[in-house]
Amino acid sequence: MVGETIRVVIIETPSFFRYGVKTLIGHLHNVQILGIATTGKTGFELVAKHLPDLVFISTDLVELFYLEVVRMILESHPKAHVVILFEEETAIHSNDISKFGVSCIPYKQLNLQRLKRFIQSHADGDFWVTRSVYSESYLTNRYAGILNDRQINMILLASEGRTMMDIANEVHVSVRTVENEFSKINEILGVRTKIEAIVKFIAN
Repeated sequence: MVGETIRVVIIETPSFFRYGVKTLIGHLHNVQILGIATTGKTGFELVAKHLPDLVFISTDLVELFYLEVVRMILESHPKAHVVILFEEETAIHSNDISKFGVSCIPYKQLNLQRLKRFIQSHADGDFWVTRSVYSESYLTNRYAGILNDRQINMILLASEGRTMMDIANEVHVSVRTVENEFSKINEILGVRTKIEAIVKFIAN
């Protein structure tokens, strides 16, 4: 998908207190907005009609619970990459999110640079779950006592779409060290890839 136009549907409740994703996407040349909906029902209809690559959906939908809309979308269009947009104070259902395999980005962290990085991650086949999603739950994660603090930090950074180089710069080690740590993480979690490690860590 690298180099191709990424087709997007936005399902978002308008708000005067935040920048909508439409405003930011307007600055990206490789993204086409197929439609915008303000309710889950009309959003689902847009997805069914256009079969987009990406679906951005806010958690504050009033007509249908956002996870119900996510379920409907993925059952009818399983190839869609759903991105949940949420306010920091919103309770995110991390177990359901890991089960669906969707991305999550808080509005507070939504800016043009981050959106560009996310779009690139999507093109590479990755997904994001920002550390605020499990700011409380990851402390009771069954693997928290098995993985060391640096390994957990690396998983959290990777879940935000950071590259190996980004992670290396963040924790002040070499890229080779990061790669070795993820090899250990994969072995501990019984998985083969970084993405599988993120999913398994979130789900537990």
